[in-house]
Amino acid sequence: KVFRAAMSIGIINTVFITLIQSSERSGIIYGKFKQ
Repeated sequence: KVFRAAMSIGIINTVFITLIQSSERSGIIYGKFKQ
């Protein structure tokens, strides 16, 4: 259970980082995230 949770957290972190990087390029979601 712990390993599976760590795996899902790692996947979520990877997706979140990718979303932040792509939104920083467009600057749309990043502006909303800063508020």
